[in-house]
Amino acid sequence: MSKVERLNARVSKLLMAAVQEVLEAVRETVSEYQEKTARTQRENERLRRRLQELQELTPIRHAGLVSPSKVLDCEYGG
Repeated sequence: MSKVERLNARVSKLLMAAVQEVLEAVRETVSEYQEKTARTQRENERLRRRLQELQELTPIRHAGLVSPSKVLDCEYGG
């Protein structure tokens, strides 16, 4: 094997190791984001249920009141 071939093999090996490290870091980051997203979705669902419970328990005292879901629809273009 020539000097150039050995150098090429060494550089290729180093590059492959670097790529593996980067891919592992990306996998870990994606996994963390997925966990955070799942927690956020569970929390949002819990809060939606709680809001619904409170809306069902709260009597409407004034005909001009707007439900929180209507306010959210207006704020977010829903």
